[in-house]
Amino acid sequence: MFTPLKTFAGIFLAISLLGLADCSKIECGDDFVCLLETDYQNGVSYKGITKKIMFEEYVDIPNLADEILAQYDFDEMDREYKDYEMRMFLFVKNIQEGNCEEVWKYLKQRAPVTWYSENELMGIFYQQGICVEKDPIKAAEIYLEIIDEGVRSSRSAARLGSMYWKGEDVSKNDTRTKNLFQKAVLWEASAFFGEGMDDPFFDATDTIDYKIWGLTIRQMWMAFALTETGPWELPEPLIEKIRWLESLEKNNGEELVGISKNLLEGKGEYDQDIETALALMINAGEYFNNQEAKYLAPLWGMDKDICAQRMVLNPFLDCDWEFSYSFSHMEEAAFEGNKNAIRYLIDYFTLTSFTTKIQIKKETRLRYCDYFVRINPVL
Repeated sequence: MFTPLKTFAGIFLAISLLGLADCSKIECGDDFVCLLETDYQNGVSYKGITKKIMFEEYVDIPNLADEILAQYDFDEMDREYKDYEMRMFLFVKNIQEGNCEEVWKYLKQRAPVTWYSENELMGIFYQQGICVEKDPIKAAEIYLEIIDEGVRSSRSAARLGSMYWKGEDVSKNDTRTKNLFQKAVLWEASAFFGEGMDDPFFDATDTIDYKIWGLTIRQMWMAFALTETGPWELPEPLIEKIRWLESLEKNNGEELVGISKNLLEGKGEYDQDIETALALMINAGEYFNNQEAKYLAPLWGMDKDICAQRMVLNPFLDCDWEFSYSFSHMEEAAFEGNKNAIRYLIDYFTLTSFTTKIQIKKETRLRYCDYFVRINPVL
């Protein structure tokens, strides 16, 4: 869904990349940038420009979604999914019946999956003795390797924490148990409080998880379970953590904001975990409509130092893209009346250029500021 200010970011970027072409002539033909700049010069308000964009008065905007969907063969996709379901049913049945030759054959032939998911499955195999000699120590090594690689696998953390809680061929360690259960629940929280959780699909019964295990997708997540191996007996301390997570729904996101701040800096009982801090701050803003979070989430996303720290575990992270994406959310928060976001944008457009290559005209920046002041006269 387009928002007026999100649209502005794209407009300014388009103008910048095209070098703020000279559009002094009123006759612009179909030149979108020229038409836009002409309206600026003629004093058309931001609200008026946004309205013209949304109603396609400058240029027809093709419906890309329709074009993309037209390329898909949904009948073929349906056949492929039914084939996947059948093979998964057989795989689970072979695990349950101990038909190990078929289990290994399936694992060798099935489509590639993410490294950590495949390794996670092997961890469960070693932990439970599925088609391999039971080796909890090897299982613990696999779970720990996944976590040390920076993968926020709630299932690996939950299972490893359970092993330390039980003393399952590893030294019983209550401190590590508490730490791992906390990680598991916080890593799951970004999904629990995600916008998608309002989708009835997560509670649907027409899913492979429900057909095999009788659990919805939401229930599988909260059971820290894989489709291949299903639910397992959760230790009581982990169940208590889940109840704590569910209790957070009763407040306005303030506790989630506090947790995010501690995770960002590694304060209190929390290890530093920037990705989870950012994810939960986004949750607090979107799920709880917490105004502090709506400002801090994009602010953190635009922070170059924070992005540099994130790149240690994710070297492919594009900080320029992160800035652009977060900036659009800062604009969205400002348009909704978030005073901190408004102040930030006024300072940004008053004191800095929109790009490092081209200086936005001073009067254009001041008009942007004037727009915010007019819609929010009390700052």
